[in-house]
Amino acid sequence: MKILCLLTLVCFSFSSNASLKKMTQEYLENNSSVLKSKAKADSSFLGISSYKASKTWSLSYSGSKETDNLETVSAFSTRDTSTTNHSLSVGKDFNWGGEFSLNNSLLKYNSPSLTNPKNGFQQGLSYTQDLGANFLGRSFYRGLDSVEEDYNSTKAAIDNALQSSLYSFVVSYSQAKLNFSLLKLQEAARDRAKRRKELIRRRVRDGLKEKVDLIQARIELLSSEEQVKSAEMQRKSSLESLSNALHRNVTRIEVDPFDSKELDFKSIPAGTSTGNLEIQSLESKLRSLRSSKDQVDYSFWPTINAGITYNTNDYDNQKSTALDEGSLIGSRNSDETILSLNVIWSIGSESQKVSRALNNIDLRVTEMETKKLKLNFLKTEESLLSQLELLEKNLVSVKQRKELTKSALKEMTKLYNRGRADLDQVIRAEESLINTERNFIQYLAQRENLVYRLASLYGTLEEYLTK
Repeated sequence: MKILCLLTLVCFSFSSNASLKKMTQEYLENNSSVLKSKAKADSSFLGISSYKASKTWSLSYSGSKETDNLETVSAFSTRDTSTTNHSLSVGKDFNWGGEFSLNNSLLKYNSPSLTNPKNGFQQGLSYTQDLGANFLGRSFYRGLDSVEEDYNSTKAAIDNALQSSLYSFVVSYSQAKLNFSLLKLQEAARDRAKRRKELIRRRVRDGLKEKVDLIQARIELLSSEEQVKSAEMQRKSSLESLSNALHRNVTRIEVDPFDSKELDFKSIPAGTSTGNLEIQSLESKLRSLRSSKDQVDYSFWPTINAGITYNTNDYDNQKSTALDEGSLIGSRNSDETILSLNVIWSIGSESQKVSRALNNIDLRVTEMETKKLKLNFLKTEESLLSQLELLEKNLVSVKQRKELTKSALKEMTKLYNRGRADLDQVIRAEESLINTERNFIQYLAQRENLVYRLASLYGTLEEYLTK
């Protein structure tokens, strides 16, 4: 018999956990607020892609056709020239501060001094390298670190909001379990009141009890029925909250009440402050601000661009010949090489100083927030663990008290049946039992909520609920 009871309790616990796990997964997959938060996280990730995309290949084209009939110095002649020009350029910015481009220019020129139109083609390669603020891409990579940490901070903040939303959902589920359990207790009390009224009614009929006892029994039954209706209202309210969270109708059979016969001690989650999502968000923000600080410091350096350009060209009556011999791999030796150095330095660096000051303010504020939050974490953790310890002691006590109140009601009923106690004493014993059973269930619900809150503090609530 003991083995059968143990198996029943294990199956009940498994069913309860499976029901909560299923509803948790459904909430995370279907709730509109959760889906909206996940979409925000995806949008935030695109900021990294956008930053990287700033260093990409580019293609540019320009074309023009000019007919020039303006007068020259001599009022009796005009230039009478026509020029058609096509320019095509392919370029690429690199993360390390370099820029490459391939330039192509096709020209067709005609004037009275030429027997036939001339076709010209020029092709060239150029490369520039920043040797100052973005030397070897240091400014770019600091900016990339900042963007990535911004995403990590945003993602942690969104995950924290999701976890808070999930915590609210499981608290609603726990409240539904509590309301269902209280409804069962009130229904049991109502059934006892019905049996007692019928027993007293028969004894009054047989002259063994006074009519006033029957009146009191009827009053107690009406009160019990009112309590059942109130508990039923709370149950319906709980189902409404769960239905709204899941965007569907949640039925009564999907919520398992607390086991009012045994202590249901869920395992206490373990963790540290490193898992706390709010702390993670602030620490990522700190790393982002430090990377931004480095990027601002680099901006005090001048922009120094060293470049090299190599061009080849050819002019010919035939376009195909000009294209063939004017390219970089053409057969003619018409080329030029240009070495360049361009230095730009902002005098005074006033805007950079303002950016540095703003960054330092944000950095100090975030450092302060992080430090305070870690202290709050320790206090909250200590408080939750202490509350859990006290609640478990109360649960052990109330379980013993529940057995005693059951025995007291049983003995008081016997005394009443023998005429050695009045009905008021039986009703008080009944109320004591109901209050004790209610306390037992409420302690179980309080402990469950504290466990969920502790898992939320450690940033492991979803894992705890779905494992």
